[in-house]
Amino acid sequence: MPRVLVSLLAVLIALVVAATLDLRYGSGAAQKGDPLAGDLRSLQTRGGLYVEPEVVLDKSASPYNSAYGLEALARLGAAPRVSAGQAAAVSLSQSALSQSPLWGRWYLSAIQAHSGLRLVSASDVAAVGAMLTRTGYYRESGTPPGQPAAVAISATYAALSVLHVAGMVPGGARRGLVVRWLNGEQSTAESQPFVSYELAASLASLGAPLPSALVAAADHWYAAHTSSLAS
Repeated sequence: MPRVLVSLLAVLIALVVAATLDLRYGSGAAQKGDPLAGDLRSLQTRGGLYVEPEVVLDKSASPYNSAYGLEALARLGAAPRVSAGQAAAVSLSQSALSQSPLWGRWYLSAIQAHSGLRLVSASDVAAVGAMLTRTGYYRESGTPPGQPAAVAISATYAALSVLHVAGMVPGGARRGLVVRWLNGEQSTAESQPFVSYELAASLASLGAPLPSALVAAADHWYAAHTSSLAS
């Protein structure tokens, strides 16, 4: 199997397993020294970020790969080490915002959370805050209403992650609106482990309690898949 595909699968497995452990047992439940962490570190540039490995001529940092790579390292208990400077930050910001108004900013917030680079600006916070719908979820600007509930949960998670990193999570009536909508979507999330994590993380960022049914569903999924993931 090509090394790039193996690495991508490692990132996805790491995120699903570590996110489920976080939901069930709390942050940092994944074991430190996991061999996946070594594989992920081997793909980092000297500055600690990630590039597009299949693009030979372009070695600028990739917002997408850097966000998920650093996030996976952190969830595996391997503190990311990033030494990239302001030039990389400017390049990342320009590239991320050209990809998606919402998810581009999530890439930046994830990189900022694990690198120390200052990437999320006041204008980013304002842009994401404006994506809150009257129903209580966040919808990426330019996308039509009526998206599947799982898509809305993911978008809400991305938006709240950006606002959380910036220290600007909604309060008051806006917070109540989002919490009510999230609590009403438990059944959607319970059958999808990563969506469950996104819903739980969203509630946690707002200081709201986690529904016991959601935690139980994550615990059941992890118990059912432990043997197959370890093999």
